[in-house]
Amino acid sequence: MLTRHDFPADFAWGAATTSYQIEGATQTDGRGPSIWDTFAHRPGKINQGETGDVACEHYHPWRADCQLIKELGLSHYHFSISGSRVLPTGTGAVNRAGLDFFITYACDKTHNSKYLISIYLLH
Repeated sequence: MLTRHDFPADFAWGAATTSYQIEGATQTDGRGPSIWDTFAHRPGKINQGETGDVACEHYHPWRADCQLIKELGLSHYHFSISGSRVLPTGTGAVNRAGLDFFITYACDKTHNSKYLISIYLLH
């Protein structure tokens, strides 16, 4: 079995998530529907009819999730910003609550990881 010691000392350990897969809270703080919300709610499109409505419910207890990243000793974390949380209709005014969530999240230094951020804008 491989362990950390089998890798170079400067190997960068990290984790990656996508907003739709982990956030949940699809009806919270002004988030608009994404193309994945629409697709997942069509009968027969997703195994067992599962959706991202709850997902891992990361939106509310995100600080505890960041603590897990720290406990794992990860140096990098790649996450995505949900365009439908920041721009609920795809254009127009920015949803301040959605933007504030990601600003607070990205500025949190609980785990001291380097961030890699993607934004998913398709609605």
